[in-house]
Amino acid sequence: MDRTVRRKRPLEDPLTAPAKAALRAFDPDRDYPAIRRCFVELQETERALDPAMPAGEDVADAYLALLFERCREFAGAVIVAEVDGEVAGYAAVWTRFVSDEPDDDPRAHGHLADLVVAAPYRARGIGRMLLRAAEDRVREAGVPVFCLGVKAGNDPALALYASEGFRETELVLVKSLHPPAPRRRPARRRAQ
Repeated sequence: MDRTVRRKRPLEDPLTAPAKAALRAFDPDRDYPAIRRCFVELQETERALDPAMPAGEDVADAYLALLFERCREFAGAVIVAEVDGEVAGYAAVWTRFVSDEPDDDPRAHGHLADLVVAAPYRARGIGRMLLRAAEDRVREAGVPVFCLGVKAGNDPALALYASEGFRETELVLVKSLHPPAPRRRPARRRAQ
């Protein structure tokens, strides 16, 4: 007699199963500590790719103050992803950003300032949900283009953005002008 139990679907791994996230507007009183933690995590991830960046803890409060100010200036929003009552990540989007550079496109456009998903919630579709919600905000604003920046080497983010139709239009190259001193060879002993 075969006592094997057959399942129609394999059991879902709770760490990789699609998250049942709810998206909502940022509530400063309730969400600031969690958003700050997410920002610090994002900054440290980017520092691993570019060690010249400052530590997240050192700049978090000043950065977030500027982010919220720019949200007001450029008709932006912070969208929070929540899973089981916990903040899992956020996206900050400016829907009417205008560059002050004279050689840039003078039209208002959407700009994704931040997108971060906390480590325990990654690879579960939350980043895509946040990105699409941010894009919806930009579309509703009626601007023609949605832009973002991403660190070279952030392969998961690059793959997400490419899968959602973003394409590279500009690269920023950096050269260190203070390389480490060249290694010296040990002096050879003369034969006597």
